[in-house]
Amino acid sequence: FLYFIGRMSTSNANVKWAQRTRVLLITVDIVDAQEVRVEFEASCVRVTGRGVVKSDSSPSSLNVVLSLDGSLADSGHSFKVLGQCIQIHATKSAPCFWEKLTAERPKLLKNWLSCDWALWKDEDDENDVEDKLNFGGGGYGDLGNMIATSTMSRSAAEPDTDDEGEVRPPADLSDLGV
Repeated sequence: FLYFIGRMSTSNANVKWAQRTRVLLITVDIVDAQEVRVEFEASCVRVTGRGVVKSDSSPSSLNVVLSLDGSLADSGHSFKVLGQCIQIHATKSAPCFWEKLTAERPKLLKNWLSCDWALWKDEDDENDVEDKLNFGGGGYGDLGNMIATSTMSRSAAEPDTDDEGEVRPPADLSDLGV
């Protein structure tokens, strides 16, 4: 007989993860989560509660156990319950990049655990000064920068062909902080 000593990673919900040098970002996909409890141990994150997981259309118990490949700090962890998911922010015990999230082979976890590529940042990317996810500060979602760029590229004397021959000067965007 073969007995497994220790905890094994299990989940009845889809889980995505990403990392930075100092933190893990874990997202548990569950709708209308209630009675959520997240426990942080040195090498384990446990999430329990109730809600609707994607594999079932009725509310059921949530049970996620992540037996981590590395260790967590004693403090600095947090979580947030949103309508469609639970977001977990766990602080690593030492600043480094982990090769994998859990101690188990990835093949055993492929049905419910995946990388969150929208939040993923490689070691090389962490040194970038500009964070492209900063929607107000000049990155991907800087609407003010896009408007200013498109306005500057058109000259005031260029006719606007969209409005039946009407010629307009570029818009004054100074009150928008552009």
